[in-house]
Amino acid sequence: MSSRNGYGGARSSGADDGRRAPMDARTDHDDDSIGTPMSSSPARRHPSPSRSPPRARSMLAEFFRDTIPARTKVEPTLRNWADLFGNGQYRDCLTVARQFLSPGAVDRDPAAASAALEFAVRSMVRLNSRDLSAPRELLAKYPSLVRASPHLAILEAELRDPADRITVLENMLSENPDHDDAVRHALIDAYLHAGTASAAVAMLTSMERVPPLRRSQVLLRAGRLQAALAVLQDVPPPVPADIQIQISVCLIRQDRFAEAIDALSRIVVQGDDLTAAVNLSCALLYTNKSAKSIEVLEERLRRDPGRVVRHTEAFAMLNTLYEMTRDNPTREQEVLISIAQEYGPQVPLPHGLDYA
Repeated sequence: MSSRNGYGGARSSGADDGRRAPMDARTDHDDDSIGTPMSSSPARRHPSPSRSPPRARSMLAEFFRDTIPARTKVEPTLRNWADLFGNGQYRDCLTVARQFLSPGAVDRDPAAASAALEFAVRSMVRLNSRDLSAPRELLAKYPSLVRASPHLAILEAELRDPADRITVLENMLSENPDHDDAVRHALIDAYLHAGTASAAVAMLTSMERVPPLRRSQVLLRAGRLQAALAVLQDVPPPVPADIQIQISVCLIRQDRFAEAIDALSRIVVQGDDLTAAVNLSCALLYTNKSAKSIEVLEERLRRDPGRVVRHTEAFAMLNTLYEMTRDNPTREQEVLISIAQEYGPQVPLPHGLDYA
């Protein structure tokens, strides 16, 4: 249990809100916002998967054939893809986005098509994060939209392998040094994701206009706790919960568990932040309080099952805890699968439950 790894990003609270979500559905999540023991989980007890994820090409073909089923009735004329995405209705999001991506629709309203394309790609990633070829191919079908939108160009880079992602973003910046800071921030995130914290901090230092909260987020993700605390001295209270969670993650990584548990417990009591609950559960586990660790997440699951199902890190963490603490977690896993099917039928099961 020596690993202090995790995943997400300083924006990980976006797991419940998809309006400008980072590409946090990748299987290789950024290792900086949740100090979970996921990578330390024991070998799976289960046989090989009984069902495989949908093939990427099939998903892309279904998208254009209009055969991806919708769980609930949606109104195709509404531009509510962000709400559907944030609610975990990824297939419904695809259904709506598709209407704005026909050749005539793209010509009539390229701005709407660009937004629809972004959320269609993100929905595909959420539906099958283990194979990103379908969303890559979907972006490739709309080169004019990608060229015209920095957000889509950055998204295209985020879908690449970490090394390629950095190369593409660096090239974008070198070809146009006057790019807005969105590219620089994306490059900072790519550096952090690749484990090159020094490069991320160097890029941050080179930027003149960075809000103190964003600066502190980057420093915390880079493990520079003292530097981040110094920046936060100029931030009027209260410090946002996501910053407090990042501070706690740094404390966990420094084996300062008592301080982390105290800080995270206050956040959990005061609000309903699931990322705080996951980190609190993790810190308790590191201090050999597995029963309390499970209790924290089970209480959240009882309170709001749909939200926990959509917060894939929380749901996967609970399954991992069962596997680590039960000789035979079959019954618990059957309950989790039933809850997922009831409250999040469009949300893919986390790895470990998808063939439990």
